[in-house]
Amino acid sequence: MLISLSIKNFRNFEEWFELDLRTGKNYEFNTHTVDKGVVKHAMIYGRNGGGKSNLGLAILDVTCHLNDVPSNSSLDSLNSNYLNANCDSNLAEFKYLFDFAGVKVKYCYGKSAVNTPIYENLEINGRPVIKIDRRKSGIATFALEGTESLKNDLSNSPISVLKYVNSNALLDDSLESDAFKRLMAFIKGMVFFRTLNKRSEHHGVEVETKRISKEIIDAGRLNDFELFLNDAGVECH
Repeated sequence: MLISLSIKNFRNFEEWFELDLRTGKNYEFNTHTVDKGVVKHAMIYGRNGGGKSNLGLAILDVTCHLNDVPSNSSLDSLNSNYLNANCDSNLAEFKYLFDFAGVKVKYCYGKSAVNTPIYENLEINGRPVIKIDRRKSGIATFALEGTESLKNDLSNSPISVLKYVNSNALLDDSLESDAFKRLMAFIKGMVFFRTLNKRSEHHGVEVETKRISKEIIDAGRLNDFELFLNDAGVECH
């Protein structure tokens, strides 16, 4: 699960901003919201223009260069005003910290645009396993078992080094390889969607609406679904 995220020079986040989901509170009134000291269900609220949507976009930024989606399918909001206008740096920077069954996975990267990673660094339990910094060289370094024979010269390719390893390496069974696979699976499942003034935006894996509709009908839950929508203010029959 996601533990924390730090952002810099992305849209309205000029300086480093951290979202930390770790907590020492038990939330006895709502215990299902916390898992092993990490908030897994949360709501962020605030005034209009305070940066709530930008924070949501920042959380999903990692999907833009790691998931197999066409470059033109990114949210319009990410394709415009990607970098903070007041910052001198030409990179938006992100630091993600995950926990998969007790294994800590830290992924840091900087991008000049939504689909243009410049540097990437992946650590598993504090050990660097994948790294590239195109500001210095297009040569990547790998330390995952199964990447020994993988070509490491990405000078002529703008692809994310993590995506490259995921697509081309046959990783050996190990704790680190399992954590890497869990990371990629987690990111593949991340979804952002919103509707404003009847205009909808979606980013991430496509929702299989036909399959979901069939499951609702086959389960005999159509009336329940209709009631749910009407209770939520969507008048329909």
